[in-house]
Amino acid sequence: MKQGLLQQRITFALDNSTEFAVTKNNFTLEALDSIINQMKLELTPEEIPAALERIVDDKHQKELQDWLLKLYEQKAIELKEEILALLEEKVGKQ
Repeated sequence: MKQGLLQQRITFALDNSTEFAVTKNNFTLEALDSIINQMKLELTPEEIPAALERIVDDKHQKELQDWLLKLYEQKAIELKEEILALLEEKVGKQ
């Protein structure tokens, strides 16, 4: 029973974290179109492919950082819950 409650608390914390990350990283087609239109006004046609490549690389780097942070959060939450469960078990034995 405690293991089920522990897993439920971990899942709840991770779901909230995932929802925030998805909202933060929402890169829509309209946003990409506006960036490209702005580039067409400011850059020469030869510079646009390199600029787009930098944008994509930056986005991928941010996504990688978010995934690594998510993994860290997941492990931290799981460890915290396991420690709390062990402390509760120890207090219960005394």
